[in-house]
Amino acid sequence: MSREGELVHVRFEARTAGPGPLAITLQGEAVALAEDTVTMG
Repeated sequence: MSREGELVHVRFEARTAGPGPLAITLQGEAVALAEDTVTMG
């Protein structure tokens, strides 16, 4: 997890179950506004 200005970035990686070459690694990233930067009007 990292923060750049008003944005929070979350990265993940998970290896799937499977024999040898059938196992793969899944990767993803999500980005959202940091809670402390959101104002409600």
